[in-house]
Amino acid sequence: MGKVRNINGGAIAVGHPFGMTGAQITSTLINSLQYHDKPNQKLNREKILKFADLKDQTIIMSGGSRGIGLATAKALSAAGCNVAILSKTDEPHEGLPGTIHTAVEEIRQCGGDAIGVVGDVRSEDDVTRLVDRAIERFGKIDAVINNASAIHLAGTLDTPMKRFTLMNEVNVRGTWLLTNKALPHMLKTGSGRILTLSPPLNLASHWLARHPAYTVSKYSMTMLTLSWAAELGRHGIAACALWPATLIDTAAVRNVVGGGEAARSPAIMADAALALFGRSPEQTNGRTYIDADVLREEGVRNLSVYGGGAQPAKDLFVD
Repeated sequence: MGKVRNINGGAIAVGHPFGMTGAQITSTLINSLQYHDKPNQKLNREKILKFADLKDQTIIMSGGSRGIGLATAKALSAAGCNVAILSKTDEPHEGLPGTIHTAVEEIRQCGGDAIGVVGDVRSEDDVTRLVDRAIERFGKIDAVINNASAIHLAGTLDTPMKRFTLMNEVNVRGTWLLTNKALPHMLKTGSGRILTLSPPLNLASHWLARHPAYTVSKYSMTMLTLSWAAELGRHGIAACALWPATLIDTAAVRNVVGGGEAARSPAIMADAALALFGRSPEQTNGRTYIDADVLREEGVRNLSVYGGGAQPAKDLFVD
């Protein structure tokens, strides 16, 4: 997955099955993307797609009915991936746009196949059902994206046990459960990716002090990912974490953190995730990434097209 050779500063796909030139493939995919906010974001996409061979790769994801997860699923679909998502949003919810059913349709419209399983990432039965459905439909699992997350930004005395439990069950248990259930299928093929949306381990005291329960749950996601990188790298499975440099304009962020005009589009995280999937597993294994840094490494200099204004608001855990 994502094998790319660089030649004289450019890049070509290795063994690409489309029967087209690299330029034709890139042009086709650029024109197929519909989720960007502004047309000139296509210019960034041209720099990001050095084109990795992602066609017919199967990605399973927790969440994905809206926000960063949906944007990422659509980007991967446009690159030729099959996507299976797990989400509780079976019916429209006041204040939260979209359902798992509308998300699957949007993902399919980008070019790849997609399925959705209504379920909770905390439930072993539901996660098993997602994995089984993905194997039944697509025959394999090539990557796991741990996207689902719960947030409650408060100090110790203002964090009820139900909130503490929820964050640890979704963020930590959910990340463990989805990866654990997909792992046998990736080990069977001797290759795979684990991408977790969690922050670098910033142990500055102000992050530890502000919201201890949430901080511990998100850092635990990162620790699990780094542990898998150490454990599974020799088996051909690469694990890394990705986090936004700024607030991202999603329903969850608007409802909990705020941000408004100072928040960037989810498209920046989707583009960064796609760029990581285009790199060799050895290059990404065991690393924690910030979205803006990933795009700059890909030659993207103009990040203003993702919104956020002249000074986007920094995300949590980013100094």
